[in-house]
Parts: sequence; C-alpha cells; structure tokens
Amino acid sequence: MAEIRVNATGALKLYDSDDSNYVALQSGGTVSSNVTWTLPTADGSSGQTLTTDGSGTLSWATASSADPSSADGDTLGTASAEWSDLYLADGGVVYFGNDQEIKLTHSADSGLTLKHTATADDKPINLVLQTGETDLAQDDVIGKISFQAPDEGTGTDAILVSGAIQAVAEGDHSSSSNATRLEFMTGASELATTKMSISSGGIVGIGAVPTGDLGVGLHIKVSDTSASVNSGSDALVIEDNGGDMGMSILSSTSGEGRIFFGDSGGNDRGQINYAHGDDSMRFYAAASEAMRIDSSGHLKINGADNAVGASCAITNDTTETTLEIQNEATSGTHRCVDFRNGDGDIAGSININTSGDAVSFETSSDYRLKENVVDLTGAITRVKNLKPKRFNFKVDTDTTLDGFLAHEAQSVVPEAVSGTKDETETRKNIVVNAKGNVKSCNITEAEWTQGKSIGEFANDTQWFASKEFMVKQGIDQAKLVPLLTAALQEAITKIETLEAKVKTLEDA
Repeated sequence: MAEIRVNATGALKLYDSDDSNYVALQSGGTVSSNVTWTLPTADGSSGQTLTTDGSGTLSWATASSADPSSADGDTLGTASAEWSDLYLADGGVVYFGNDQEIKLTHSADSGLTLKHTATADDKPINLVLQTGETDLAQDDVIGKISFQAPDEGTGTDAILVSGAIQAVAEGDHSSSSNATRLEFMTGASELATTKMSISSGGIVGIGAVPTGDLGVGLHIKVSDTSASVNSGSDALVIEDNGGDMGMSILSSTSGEGRIFFGDSGGNDRGQINYAHGDDSMRFYAAASEAMRIDSSGHLKINGADNAVGASCAITNDTTETTLEIQNEATSGTHRCVDFRNGDGDIAGSININTSGDAVSFETSSDYRLKENVVDLTGAITRVKNLKPKRFNFKVDTDTTLDGFLAHEAQSVVPEAVSGTKDETETRKNIVVNAKGNVKSCNITEAEWTQGKSIGEFANDTQWFASKEFMVKQGIDQAKLVPLLTAALQEAITKIETLEAKVKTLEDA
C-alpha cells in the first residue's frame, strides 16, 4: 500500500508499494494565505483538462480554441521564435482583416482560392509583390513569380524553373520615374528566359531580349537591326538582322487568307486576299476587287477576267484613260515602253519626244539583224490584189471606216495579219455578261451562284460549263507601208519613163 508523507519542504509525497519511488505535490514557496483545492466528484471525459474557478474549486472541462485575448491582441510566434509548419485540413480557410473580407481557401487536390468577400462594386483582390530595395537601378528585378517542377524524376533541365513572370526596372527609379517592363519567361532546354515583354510605354515585344523597343504596339524581334521605324507605320514591327523576315497567314486549301483595311465607312474598304481555291492573289479598293494575279501569274486589273491567256489585262468601264505613262524629262526622246524577245533583246519600243510632244512606235530594223536582203519587186501587182473596203463595226453602227478584211489582206501581206479565218475556241466554266463577253473564267457553277448572292456578279450574267467563242483575226496596217512604198516607187518609175518618152516625142 502506498504511503503518504509530508516533509518539511512543503512537499506531499506519494510512495509506491516498495517505497522506491514517489509522486510529489509541492507548494510554490511561501504563500500569503491558505489554499484549498476542492476536487471534482467524478472522472472527466477523455481529453478534458482540470480547470479552476479561481476560488479553489476544480472541475473537468473541454479545452477551447486558442483565441486571442482581444481583436489584434496576439501574434503567432515572434521574430526570434518562429513557428515552423502550419497544417490545415482539406477545405481549410484563412481569413484576413478585422471583418475577414479577404479569404484564402484550400480546395482539396486542386489549389488555393483567394477571394474578396465584399459584395460592393470595385472590390478586387489586389496581390502586391513588394521589394525592400531602396535604390532601384536599370534591370533590377522588382518582383517575380516562378513556375518549377522540382520533384521531376529525370532531373537536369526538368527541375529548372520552366516559366516565370517578372517586373524589371527599365532605368533608375526616382521621384519622377518608375519606368518598368513586365517580362514573360519560358524555358525549352534551359532555365526560363524572357521571350515576351510589355514595356513601360505599352509596347508588346516578342523574341530577342530586351524586346519591345520599336514602334508603339507589337514588336516581334529575332535580332536587332539598329533600324528605326516610320511613325506612320509603327503599330506592328517585325525585325531580324540575321536573314529573311516575314509573316505567314495560313488557311485551308479551300479557304482564304486576308488582310482587311477598314474605317467608319466599313470594315472592308481595302483588302489583300489570297484565295487558295484557285490560287489567286486579289486586291480590293472601295470594298470591291480592283486587281487580281491568277495562278498563272496573269495580272488582271479592274475585273478583267475575260482576258484569257493575257499576262496583263485592264478593263475600263469609264470614259477615263485606261493606261497613262508620263515622262517628266524636259527634253529629248525617251523610251516609255520596251518590248523584248525571249533573249532579252529589245524588239521594239514606244518613245516620247518631250521637246515636241510627239510619240513614236518603233520596231527593230537595224541592217545588222537581217540577212538575205533583196529589193521588193512586183509591188504594184500585189497592191492591185488588196481590196480596200468601207464598213462599220456591229457594235458601232454610226461610224463608217476605211480598211481591209483581215483574211483578204492575209493572202497579200500575211505578216500584217494574225489569226485564222473563221477560227473558234471552247472555253469552260465561264461567266458571261449581257453582251456575251466573258466576265470570269474557271468558275464553278456553285461559285457563280455564291458570288451572285453577295453581289460579285451582276444579275444579267450567265454561267456556262462550255461555250464556243470567236478567235478574232487582226491586222497591223502599218505593215502595208513597205508594199505601198514599193508600189509607189514602181509607179513613179513608170511615170518617169512615160514622161521621158513624151518629152522625146515633143522634141522630135
């Protein structure tokens, strides 16, 4: 049986059954008055603690939360005695503020949610990253958020910081300047480096570092060229000093790649359009197609789709000049248009004499280009075979002209006439206007139907899968001049011979 003993030091000792060890209760020292503790009459529950009412009566109580003594009354740890780890259960919440308006919530197996709980307007979450630096200089990092997978099993590059966002001083901060750029960093096989930035002036830069130093909008830079940018075209700048630089617009094989120019009058006032369906490049002005380069490299201006086989075709639907060439030289003769053969040699030209306001049409006639040269004879006989006519064209019944029928002149001066009498050709998938002229070529019926629905084709146009057309003969009447000259010379010779004979008779 345990023994209870009280010794002179004020200690109450409870010894075990063999008097070898004890448990003691001891007063804290000299007391000013008697103290009596009244123990509870029953056992408490598991986890309860023994508490006093301040008058000596003890009782069992469940432990309460560690609430502070008052609002803002306690700190959690100190600068020299910090807490190490904080564990919160799934769905744990941390509140900030006397009215707990900021709420940090854990979402199990997902992440954290930071929320402003106030419901009034203009109550966003404002997360501020502050630096303690007192003298910010150019390129100093003010704040940074990094993304990393440090537990990646393969190690090496995989555990480096693979992405980051940082704010960097663009120059020394002062009382009048806090110029800062925001850098977006990514990594491929290296520590994340800056690939895009937004400068203090609002320039978005992509590529080389530092980016965003040209223009006022988007600057894509592979490397620096030391070039400047025109202030009228500085919203988008693409730069590379190492080689070719360009921009790609990719679309489907039946789609279109487009660049539009708009204003308050419409979002399609101008347009550059590549149609992959027929591989044509189209240019629009005043919301209508003005020029096209087809898949064969033919240039068609003002809707000149009916120019089959022409490398350059211009349609003029007004009384204005179709093509104007101006030479501003003050004197002398100057070439306006050169015609070259397959070897690149000039075969002819159109020249202007700015001194005399005269135009000449020339074809190569240098003797060094010719061989087998003989005098032209029998010209009168050939001229007599020409059959000059008077006529009018069917489209202009009021105008009578002098000229030749091409096939009749062809038998006399074949080099002056092109084409073959009564020749025709078949054209497929064409749109024809009311006059029977081809409006567009290589157009499927579905494309024509769709075009009519958006006003691309007039109401009087028709589509034909196949249609026969006249291949017109032509004549260059200037090529009759050598024959006419030779005939005139022969006639002059005969006249002079007759005159000589008459004079001889008169003198006899």
